[in-house]
Amino acid sequence: MDSTISERGGSDLSKTSIFTTRYPHNDDNVDGTTKSRFTTHSQIQLQVRTFATPPTIQKTFKFYIHENVRYDGDMKNCNSSLDPCFLMDHALAFVTSDVTQNLQQQTGRIRIQFYLMTNVSSSYYCHNSLEESSGKFTYEIHVFAFEPLDQQRPQVHCQGAGLIKNSQQVVKLTFNNLTLYDTFIGMSFNSVSDDALIEINSCTLNGPGRQASVIISSRGANLRIVHSQLSSMNVASKEGIMVFEKSIISDSFLDFIDTTSIIFTACTLDRSTGIQSAGSSVHMEFCTLHHVPEFNVEKFSFVALHQCSLTNTRLLISFGNEFVIQFSNVTGSNNLFTVKGVVSVIIQHNNIYDTDVSPLETDSRAIFDMVLSDYVYVYQTNIIGSPRRAIYIDEANTIFFRESNFINNRGGIFINKLVRFTSGVERNVVRIWSCLFMNNTVSGGDGGAANIPKADVIHIYSSTFIDNTAANGGAIYLNQGSAEVDNCTFSNNVARLVTGVTIGKTGNGGAIYLKDMDYINIGNTNFIQNRAIRGGAVYMLKEKDSGFNDDIRFNLNCMDNTATYLGHCFYSEQSVPLFRYLNFTKIRGSQVGNYQVATSFISLTGWSFSKNATQTRESKLSLYPGQVISIYFGIVDYFGQNITNLQQQPILMVNDDVLSTVSFSRNNISIERLYFEIRDESVKHFNFSVAFPGTSMSVTFEVNVQDCLPGFILSTISASRLICQKDVAWPIIIPLIVVGSLLVFALGIFIGIGLLYCGWRIASRLRRLNQREKAEKKLEKKLLDKKFIFSEDHIELSSDLQTKLLDSYIDPTDSSGSGGKKDKKPQKKDTFIIPIDSIDVIKKIGEGANGIVYLGKWSGTDVALKSLKFDNSNDSNQDNEEFETEAALLSDLRHPSIVNFFGVAMSQSVKYMVVEFLSKGSLDKAIYNSKIGKEILSLETKISILKSVSSGMSYLHSLKPYAIIHRDLKPANILLDGAMNAKVSDFGLSKLVSTNATATMTTNLGTLFYMSPEILGDSDENSITTKLDVYSFAIIMYELFFEENPYLNIHSEKIHRFTSPDISDKSCFNIPAKVIKGLRPKIPFSNEEEQRVWISEYIRPREHYLDNDDLFELTSQYLHLMIQCWSGKSQHRPDFSSVTTTLSNMYNKFFD
Repeated sequence: MDSTISERGGSDLSKTSIFTTRYPHNDDNVDGTTKSRFTTHSQIQLQVRTFATPPTIQKTFKFYIHENVRYDGDMKNCNSSLDPCFLMDHALAFVTSDVTQNLQQQTGRIRIQFYLMTNVSSSYYCHNSLEESSGKFTYEIHVFAFEPLDQQRPQVHCQGAGLIKNSQQVVKLTFNNLTLYDTFIGMSFNSVSDDALIEINSCTLNGPGRQASVIISSRGANLRIVHSQLSSMNVASKEGIMVFEKSIISDSFLDFIDTTSIIFTACTLDRSTGIQSAGSSVHMEFCTLHHVPEFNVEKFSFVALHQCSLTNTRLLISFGNEFVIQFSNVTGSNNLFTVKGVVSVIIQHNNIYDTDVSPLETDSRAIFDMVLSDYVYVYQTNIIGSPRRAIYIDEANTIFFRESNFINNRGGIFINKLVRFTSGVERNVVRIWSCLFMNNTVSGGDGGAANIPKADVIHIYSSTFIDNTAANGGAIYLNQGSAEVDNCTFSNNVARLVTGVTIGKTGNGGAIYLKDMDYINIGNTNFIQNRAIRGGAVYMLKEKDSGFNDDIRFNLNCMDNTATYLGHCFYSEQSVPLFRYLNFTKIRGSQVGNYQVATSFISLTGWSFSKNATQTRESKLSLYPGQVISIYFGIVDYFGQNITNLQQQPILMVNDDVLSTVSFSRNNISIERLYFEIRDESVKHFNFSVAFPGTSMSVTFEVNVQDCLPGFILSTISASRLICQKDVAWPIIIPLIVVGSLLVFALGIFIGIGLLYCGWRIASRLRRLNQREKAEKKLEKKLLDKKFIFSEDHIELSSDLQTKLLDSYIDPTDSSGSGGKKDKKPQKKDTFIIPIDSIDVIKKIGEGANGIVYLGKWSGTDVALKSLKFDNSNDSNQDNEEFETEAALLSDLRHPSIVNFFGVAMSQSVKYMVVEFLSKGSLDKAIYNSKIGKEILSLETKISILKSVSSGMSYLHSLKPYAIIHRDLKPANILLDGAMNAKVSDFGLSKLVSTNATATMTTNLGTLFYMSPEILGDSDENSITTKLDVYSFAIIMYELFFEENPYLNIHSEKIHRFTSPDISDKSCFNIPAKVIKGLRPKIPFSNEEEQRVWISEYIRPREHYLDNDDLFELTSQYLHLMIQCWSGKSQHRPDFSSVTTTLSNMYNKFFD
């Protein structure tokens, strides 16, 4: 509002600020009984009181004040800047004298203008007073800055005192273009004039602290602050109108008591300690509120915020007629609106973003916490990212949500209780029209998007509910009343099981939970991929025995909803003729089970026993103690559908004189293993019962105790525990032993003769194999020469895991024996050679550049035989060196993630390395099968594989005194067993380096795409460290996660989802040079939004057990670790010990 001081002496305070609030149209009518209240648009106006016309200005005095002039004691007229007064008191004394002498018989208004030429530096220059005259005059006092004062504002510092003392005849006090410190600004206006006013225009008001601040008191007057800055202020006002226009208020406390109206226009309130208002109407327009911890308005007629911006601000609005917030933006964290006892609450056209994961500790239950309101209207408002619920309403009558979005909140709408306030209103109403609820989560509570209690009318229309989560009713929880859900979509909502809560009380109704509804009609509504323990889409519970009627209707479109136990589409706790009320326009998803529609009613159709049980009647058995039986139950639901899975395990009860041992099937439908032990031989019959918790089903069986079978006797296995055990017949066994011994002796003679013959044959054969034996010894000597010695703890670990091969074969040339004097400990001679005759070759399983890999059988164990063709005349070639190096290394390595080495076998022209056989083959094969969809690798399996590889590499790098660097780590050299456990293999290019030093780079480096920059380049980092393998591991992480070639992937839509591929150079020979310059495999996304889209398209279809936020967090942690591992600087890469810890933490957090 613009303000000018006119010759009439009044400020233009008669203007009004008008803004429009949109109520519902006629067709939006929320209740027939209140139609007249909401049928038109109404303009909400804050009326500012119109002031009486002030008296005519009879005379104007102008004075100049300069505290440094010399005072001569004479009264003078200081109306010239060349002849200023020393104190304002001198000028006011002149006014009193002049009025007394010249205007004694007149009435009207006297204006006094002061121009400060210097600072007012102490209280000595303050306490200026105007003596009351006997005439009927009122006074205006205006204090201005004298412009030539070095272009700076004069400073007024009265040390807590007032510049002008109180006077009954002063009705207007203004300050213009000044800086005020530690000064009291106030007058006592006791109904002298309707236009009484304190005005602060273009001033700066502040102080060094609360005890030295400017205090404004406008008791009985209007207060107007324009174009000013307030800091460390106390503003106290009682009665009148307060206007703040285009001002900045910071670190201040504003207190208004019984003020008619408070108007803020285009103001900024920054870090103010609080605003307190009682009995006032408040209008804020185009304002910014920043860090205002408490804005408290009580007992008002109207509070409105229009086009405002709020950050970290809490509004407490209580006991008034109407509160409106519209066209406003609320950002940052800890923004709270607590509304109590307000008749009408209007929230429309707002954007509210609250992203703080550690909210302010307050008693507020939501962003909007409303109690005791007759009418609540929310229209075109977005509430996003709140660490609390979006809206909490308690004890309201009519509630209307329309065209609003609730996204990523810790709960959407929670209505605790509905009441009737308005006289004549017969129904309370809740309507939700055309709204979006997405990714709202309530931990341990019900109704992720909306929780609504008993209401006369609940109407949910044309709204969408996606990815909401709660304990019951992933999207909506309705408790009693009458409801209609029409033309809505529910997708990917989840009702989760809460641990520690009674089984069956949580995890119900993936989309909707209905409890004791008097009337329910769900029509033309889609339910897609919602999940729950029971009732994947809809769960209905009737605890009150009110029955069903023809008004209950369900017209559902169910697609791929999932229930762990019963009712993928619909589940009811009641056994009612549901098909009378259900109309399914489409049900899809039979692949997830047979129970699209189910009830809690289940019944036993019968049972059967394993074949070894003797059944005399339907529920009567004959068993001997210790006899193991199985019982299979037939269970159906109300519709006759076979039940194959129960949530709770059955309970077995038996007489006290019998002990039972029982194990149930995983689906809780059958008893897989049951036997009884009797406490006393006198027990001849007993009963046992099987009950099914959560149902009324139970069955009792009678058991007659039989005598033990022939060859068995009743034996005591412990105190009061008797079962039938086999009887040992010693009179028969002893003669059999004697006869058997004689037969063995005779057989021994024949065997001795046979052995002599075989010995002759063996000697002949050994002569023929003499040449091959020499070759084997030669190879063994070379391998022993290459054998490495590691630290003592690793040798002990290896010793525990030695194979029988290394225990059995001793070098015949060793003559020291085990009784040598030099070493009293048992000696074990290392040997590597396995006779080729002891291995059965089954089939060829692979072929490489140096030979063929076969599957064989050795000593009953599946083994892999890696062959290498060789020439006896030339055993120093490179292939031989790699073969011998790998065999020597593997012989002393024992770790779960390192392929086990058994030995070496030889034929005339081929050497075979005998190692552990892993049935799933190499990792590159597994990646390819997953890519084409043949055998999908889940994220859990991928991280488990990487964790195993990292653990194995950590073991190799930690060996002492020489660490082993693999130098050729790639998917082809990682093998998988049947359980998808990974093991590192192929150590032909491995190199030993000292644990405390690095080694020089040599030839025979690894595969091109997995080589680190320091290997490819000529930098001063060109040395061998364990970090070479870490870089290779990072490329494996990329290839395993994205299932694409790290560099040759220009045709992959997955990699180039958001950007076009670089097709300028397709040659793989240029990649090493680019890697040296910093090239790394391309990550398809560059920001959070792209990442979430990419995950939903390529990861979400494969991963059904992690929600979107978990997938996003897991992917981010995975890629962060990968990027660390391929750092261009080796010292910046983590070691494998850290990598293993990080992967283990990821696995435990998301999959364990």
